[in-house]
Parts: sequence; C-alpha cells; structure tokens
Amino acid sequence: MGSSYSCFVAGSKDTNKKSNHQEEAQNDVSDENKLPIKHVFIWKIDGFKSLLEQGKGSTNTSFEMLGICWCLAVYPMDRMSGATDSEKHMSLQLRARRLHPSYMLETKVKFFIHDQRHGKHIEREVSHTYLTTSERSKVPCMIPLKTLKNPSLGFLLNDSIAVGVELIAIKKVPCNGVERVCFIQKNKPSGSYSWYIEDFSQLSRPFALSKPFMIGGYTWIIRLDPEGKYSNKNYLSLYLELDHKSVSQLPPSSGVMVETVLSIKRQSQGVLGNDPHGTQTLDPFQEKFRYNFTPSFTSWGISEFLRLEDFKAPSNGYLIKGTCTIEASVCVLGSEKDRSS
Repeated sequence: MGSSYSCFVAGSKDTNKKSNHQEEAQNDVSDENKLPIKHVFIWKIDGFKSLLEQGKGSTNTSFEMLGICWCLAVYPMDRMSGATDSEKHMSLQLRARRLHPSYMLETKVKFFIHDQRHGKHIEREVSHTYLTTSERSKVPCMIPLKTLKNPSLGFLLNDSIAVGVELIAIKKVPCNGVERVCFIQKNKPSGSYSWYIEDFSQLSRPFALSKPFMIGGYTWIIRLDPEGKYSNKNYLSLYLELDHKSVSQLPPSSGVMVETVLSIKRQSQGVLGNDPHGTQTLDPFQEKFRYNFTPSFTSWGISEFLRLEDFKAPSNGYLIKGTCTIEASVCVLGSEKDRSS
C-alpha cells in the first residue's frame, strides 16, 4: 500500500481572506512576540507502515505561514546514540527556509503527534532562534515506535498518523547581517621561513620585524616582542603579520585563511617545558593556530609564547651566545568572503 499526504493549515477564520491574514501576521512577526491567533500546520500521512519500510531518513513537506517558508520533517526510524534497533523513535524537525542574514527569527514552537482515537496528543514546546546558519529545530525521539504502533492507543489509526506544529510566538529581529563564507581549497600552498637573529639583546623595542617573505602568493612578516606585549613582560610574544602590500590586494570584505606554526629552534639539546623526566631534545618550542587575515585584522599570534626565563636559560638551547632562530611555517588553507545584508 502506498503513502498519501494531506495537510490542514489553521491560521484564519475565513479562508477567502487568506492574503489579508498573511499580511496581518507578517506585521506580527515584525512588531510582536505573542501571536494574536493560532497558526497551526497539521500533516496527515496515510500508509505510514509503508513509509516505515523505507528505513532510515526523513520525509519532508514545505508550507508557508506568516510570510515564511517552513519545512516539516518526520524521521520515522530515529534513535538515540548507542540505542538498539528495538529502541527506535519517531522524531520531528522544523526548518525555516530562505532566511536572509539581515534578520533572525526568535520563536516558540509546539510540536505534536495526534492521538486520533482519544482526541489527545503528545506535544513538545521548543524555543529556537533561526539563523541562516541554524535553520533547523529538531525534537529528537519524540515518541517510541512501540508506543506509536500500540493498537490500544490512537497515534497510528487505520495506518495513518497526524503530526504538526503550532507557531506560538515569533519575532523577527534585525541583525547587522554579515555572513562569512570560508572556502577551503584542495591545493594548499605552503612554505617556511627562518629568521636568524645574530644578537637578541640589540633587537629594537618594543618589537622587531623580520624581513618580508612570500608564501602562497602572499607576503608575510614575523613580529617578535622581546619583552612581551601589554603588561606581561615575562614572556616573548610572537606573531605572524600580513604585509601591507598583500593587504592592499585584498578586497575589503575578503580574507585569507592560513594555518601557521611559529617555532623557536634549539641550537643544542634542552629539556621540554613541564617535562618531569628532564628528557633532552632538539625539538623546537612551537605553537600552531589557524586564522583568517583580513584588511582590518592583519596580525595574529601568541602574546605569552615562551617565558623569557626559559628562553634565556642556556640549558634549553634556544639562545646561544645571543643568537636564536625563529621559524614560521605557513599553509594557505583557503579564502573567506563576507556577504553583507
């Protein structure tokens, strides 16, 4: 037996004045949180057992209400993580489609499954803020399949179920709509640059800059604060900066995403920090980060990179007779672009 789908939308007393009510409801979205009339969508699915035979996945239907396009999804064979097949449930999900980054929807929604025999229903009330990046609100495991198929109950009656949603409260809130899209490319150009410092004590203060170097089509600079940044003078601060020449080539609303490893090389064997065994190693001290460099934010790094006491200790091998080597390994992961409302 096949499945058929029917729906009933309640939101006005006179269906001939549907457009007027939709216009009124749209004003409610903008100005009020509490809806003056009920806005209900009921979805009746006939041949539900046939739908169960389709296995995992969701069955979806779209509808318009309050000037917004919604999509109701039924997951007839959902289950909790780690649950067995005998513990399957039915779940419901409501999606707000075609949203724009210039606003978000603050909502209170009631999900329900009708008891068609006794005139009652199971319901769950959910508060959710819909955004372009968070369009779905799901009620997982709303009813166990065993309960749903129990013949003494009225949830599955004559091989049909009735589910739905009621929009209890909804408010359209304006946003300073900026949506940032990050594209990670398949080919990721990378490289490294070593900055050899002959006399650490003669570095300029409060910060020193390496020579510019090019990796992945962009020009970079290592910035070293020999006495730390801000109020903490007990640490070395280390940063990667996008050179002004590359900054000028970036459009105002775009950026470049990179993965960076900043290192201080050891010139002789030393002990790794916080190593209780005192293991000797030539491994560098390093920190890794990923950051999106833009025309407005051209520098990123670690303000407390390495304690000056540890850096200057001869036994650690970082600073030998005033010399040291700083290295930056850079991998260009992709690009980012802002889409304003």
